Amino acid sequence: MGCDELALFYQPVVDLGSGMLVGFEALVRWPHRRFGLLGPDAFVPMAEACGLSRALDGWVIGRACRQLARWQEDVLIAPGFRIAVNVSGAQLAGDHLPNLVADIIDASGADPGGLAVELTESASISDLREARRGADGLRELGVELALDDFGAAYSTFARLNALPFDVLKLDRSLVQACDDPIGSAVARAAIQLGHHLGTRLTAEGIETPQRAARMHELGCHHGQGHLWSRAVPAAIAERLLVTGSWPADDPIVMGVSPASWTTGDDSLGSAEHELGHRAQRVR
Repeated sequence: MGCDELALFYQPVVDLGSGMLVGFEALVRWPHRRFGLLGPDAFVPMAEACGLSRALDGWVIGRACRQLARWQEDVLIAPGFRIAVNVSGAQLAGDHLPNLVADIIDASGADPGGLAVELTESASISDLREARRGADGLRELGVELALDDFGAAYSTFARLNALPFDVLKLDRSLVQACDDPIGSAVARAAIQLGHHLGTRLTAEGIETPQRAARMHELGCHHGQGHLWSRAVPAAIAERLLVTGSWPADDPIVMGVSPASWTTGDDSLGSAEHELGHRAQRVR
């Protein structure tokens, strides 16, 4: 596997109050000739074991920034619209990542205010002081720092105290657990903690209108999940930015207004069924 065999797909992030598109998460995929479209779980561990994680992170950031610059130049996105990229925890230590991002931004011409770097909660960080150096360097560039899968592990509180996160992304397990009283209380506590820290909150893995409405009620700002869209190639994401909606021949519903979350609209059910069918291989 070489980076030239990979592709970036983009999953929309939606404002839970207005239903408007506010960003994308850039997700790496491997279109394999034999096995079809593979998600990162199938090849990222192999890249890390081979010492290729820096090269992979650099490729993802470079491709995302070039796409960001194009959309900014074509005025397809407004200020505040962000593309988020995932990096391994080891890359955050020291000056390497800020220097890499600075070089990529200079080369691409992208406005760094449109870029966010996501660090998974379970990512290995051996030195929080060095990680803080990297985080501060990113923020000096104007790049946001997000904590992904918030609530899925137990190392969160030390990192919340040590690193200047701008965004907390609630793990899908918290979103799914909000269907029962205890799970809802846990989700509410996590969201309240985020509010206390002054961060924005994004709920991941939203698949039903009811869960979108519940997370909005609990105080989450943004949502992401198959209710709106799977991750799609850049060309389809660009059509969404240009037209404000999915092409007529694509059954996935996009830009659903908050009012329709509780109406039981049959079109939503059909879209969710189609999403479930089309997303079995890639999550």
